[in-house]
Amino acid sequence: SLDADPGYEVRQAAAQELGKYVREAGVVSALAACLKKEKEPSVRYACALSMALSDTPASVDALEAAAGDVDPNLRRQAASSLRRHTSVKAKATLRRLERDQDGSVRKMAGGKN
Repeated sequence: SLDADPGYEVRQAAAQELGKYVREAGVVSALAACLKKEKEPSVRYACALSMALSDTPASVDALEAAAGDVDPNLRRQAASSLRRHTSVKAKATLRRLERDQDGSVRKMAGGKN
């Protein structure tokens, strides 16, 4: 459903549901791939949110890429998700987001509004 369903609501629900299974590498890979290629913002946000619960290099890489997206809402969700991660790379990405052009992204990353 995450990859093929024509209804974005179904893909969004699938991304949210997969958050329960992010300890499985295949799930993180599917969420990361969807985050990268999906056009519907709400589905992308759901993918980033689900990856908050997976403190793995693959999820940090996907969230780091999302942190560079043109959509400030996705950057903010990436920051929120990365706050739950413990790696040096996640912390470095959050420090970068603390200097984001969007105040809500800076605030979520832990910087000043």
